[in-house]
Amino acid sequence: AIKDSGNVLLACAYGKQMIYIEPEKMFRDNAMGYGLIGAVRDADNVIRKIRPFALILSRDKSADFSFELKASAFYLGIPHKNIINHTSDIMLKFSKDPRLEERAIMIPLDEEGSMNINYFQKFDEMNSLPFWKVYNGEIPKNALKNKLVIVSQTGELFHDQALSPYGLQPGGAIIVNAVGTILSQNFIRELSARFYYFLLIFVCLVMSIINYKLSAIRGFLFTFFAIGSFYFTSIVLFINNVIFDIFDIIVLSALMYASISFYKYVWLLVESADVRRLAITDSLTGLNTH
Repeated sequence: AIKDSGNVLLACAYGKQMIYIEPEKMFRDNAMGYGLIGAVRDADNVIRKIRPFALILSRDKSADFSFELKASAFYLGIPHKNIINHTSDIMLKFSKDPRLEERAIMIPLDEEGSMNINYFQKFDEMNSLPFWKVYNGEIPKNALKNKLVIVSQTGELFHDQALSPYGLQPGGAIIVNAVGTILSQNFIRELSARFYYFLLIFVCLVMSIINYKLSAIRGFLFTFFAIGSFYFTSIVLFINNVIFDIFDIIVLSALMYASISFYKYVWLLVESADVRRLAITDSLTGLNTH
């Protein structure tokens, strides 16, 4: 059945010691192709990204594109040779003509080669069909015609569950969101690390200089206004699918205000002590007056 359909793409995964586990030869030889599930877990174990291209340990290949990327390219009618891996993005090229490069999907990658998943649906909101109904012919053929169909285990019994921004979701639901991100071209971009570090240094300098020149109350009001502005800016950028870590900037702004205020307070104590010492010292003899 897989060979007769001619449009089945198989998914595979890493095994122990990150060894690339290919599908069984019987399925591999009859399928259109196969690809590695590209899900990447963050430090909190939540899947927010996929790695569309990765180096692998395999007998037949040293690198491969992910299942999500291959499925998207196949649905769009883009051959494998028209998937071009660059340093900062991956191009899905519709035309062979180099003069028509605008007819391409540019998938932005972060500095680790990962693509952010723009989650748009929970599993409960997706159009899903029980496989046994399809197998028994209880689902009309037209229901699946010209559709990109993801066949996946969804029951908790199979332990194919993973954490996502929506909470615990079946692995297939995460794949659907990743593929949907590519097909809709609704990509999430991140500020580059270099620009982000420059932004942190700039905020540090500006907050330090302004808070040094202002009084404690005015400095507090300025810092409060600046933090609110940073937060509002992050929301506007998020709406436009650009993300960055606003928490560091907020903490840094508050820290600069506290540090400068503490420095000015200590300096005031030192100056006050000097004034008191001069006030009780005879200018001619240098001796205390009492």
